[in-house]
Amino acid sequence: MLVAIGILIGLNSYGIVDVSIWKVFWPVVLIAAGLAMMFNTSPKGVKRSKKLDKDGAGNEKIACFWGEEDSVKGDYTGGSVTAIFGGVDLDLRQAKIKDGAVIDIFTFCGGVSLSLPDDVIVKNEVRGFLGGTDDKALPKDSAKKTLYLKGECILGGLEIK
Repeated sequence: MLVAIGILIGLNSYGIVDVSIWKVFWPVVLIAAGLAMMFNTSPKGVKRSKKLDKDGAGNEKIACFWGEEDSVKGDYTGGSVTAIFGGVDLDLRQAKIKDGAVIDIFTFCGGVSLSLPDDVIVKNEVRGFLGGTDDKALPKDSAKKTLYLKGECILGGLEIK
């Protein structure tokens, strides 16, 4: 998509094509987001599953053009969090996080906020592209559980507290 936009800008500057990128950009973004929701796919093109944990709360949190808040109680074995032009606030302070659990995170022009208990050591492997991570987690010295965060933040952010 970025290459196509670059080509159109180049052709427009040479006078070969007469098209306004800004008049086309937002309709294309809205159509793409609508198609993604209609066909129920994640940003990487993988079909989403509706797997439930023991408390009935989904292990997958998705916010596309809106915000979502969730507090997990009971066992937590990992999951995924996606924020596209929206935000997700996931509170795991009352959850019993399994050692070695993995949370896959994807943000695009959105944000994710994770609230974690202090008995967990966070291994942050989230890559940022024009976005980033703010890690404010302070684990106890006796913390033995490890939680792995993997994924991408593109024009978005991840806050760990």
